[in-house]
Amino acid sequence: MVGAVLSLGSALLSLLQLFSPELFTTGDEEINDAGVLVVALLELGLGLIYLVVYVTTIIIFLMWLYRSYENLPSFGVPRNRISYSSK
Repeated sequence: MVGAVLSLGSALLSLLQLFSPELFTTGDEEINDAGVLVVALLELGLGLIYLVVYVTTIIIFLMWLYRSYENLPSFGVPRNRISYSSK
């Protein structure tokens, strides 16, 4: 769900870049335009949120994988048939 919202935000920023390219091109001069600064901060914020969601997803998946592997004996798989152990 969070990934879908972030993708929607990224798509909206891409559409903004398509229809208002002057907000995304600054050249070598300093950024004095408020619109350019706001768009740049939005892109930075989206990137950081993407990173946090990505790392959180990896951690949750690894926790699920560990727990599901530990539950194999509960589903009738003999311990001597399990190749790897967490211990």
